[in-house]
Amino acid sequence: MSILVTNDDGFEAIGIQALLASTKTLDPIMVAPKHNCSGMSAAISLRKEVKVKQLNLKEFVVTGTPADCSYFGLHGMNENNIEQVVSGINLGANLGTDVFYSGTVGAAIAGINLKYAPVAISVCSFSPRDISFIADKAFELIQKFRSISLQQNSLININFPDILKQDYKGELYTKLAKRGAPEAPNIISKKDQLSFTFSASGDFIDGQSDTDMQAIENGYVSVSILNYDISSANDFLGKEISHGS
Repeated sequence: MSILVTNDDGFEAIGIQALLASTKTLDPIMVAPKHNCSGMSAAISLRKEVKVKQLNLKEFVVTGTPADCSYFGLHGMNENNIEQVVSGINLGANLGTDVFYSGTVGAAIAGINLKYAPVAISVCSFSPRDISFIADKAFELIQKFRSISLQQNSLININFPDILKQDYKGELYTKLAKRGAPEAPNIISKKDQLSFTFSASGDFIDGQSDTDMQAIENGYVSVSILNYDISSANDFLGKEISHGS
């Protein structure tokens, strides 16, 4: 049995390389994007040719999205008997409702029906001070959650503060912090071309408790158990929709 390791930062990123080293006892198979694909969520390259380059027996580079990587790893190489998807270590936080946009989380979603719940891992820095320490702690948490019974369709979203070994305080279970409305897009008009840039997320709303953002601010590792059961609301099933007169 193996784990599928992927990310959205690209196959050469230090986060995924550190994760591969820390999880070697779990027989990791890497399928990762060729380029940075941050913010792509669970987008797939529908009806487009996605190229795959095999680096060695257990490492593959894909020209598509993070979700494409998971799709190929799970369904294009069935002989490897993948039992879990682990995505990361992402350079930069995936906190609060940012998980809706996150390519790191989007890649992990494909593993919700496997033997073990998928894990998405991020560190709240683009230049972490000790990525090897973060990776070793991530491996410990992966092992820990393999022994815990979780609800079906669960996904584990882990965020590390940018800490050194001597600063480690522990982990907290958290809920996703809520953000306010995003800023208006920055409109750019050049001759006949209209374009814009924007930040997908607004500021975190004050006064929230037990959130992932709060844990990070206090120096703890945040662990959020997300439920991806997208069934229709059961209270309405089978009922006729009434129409006004």
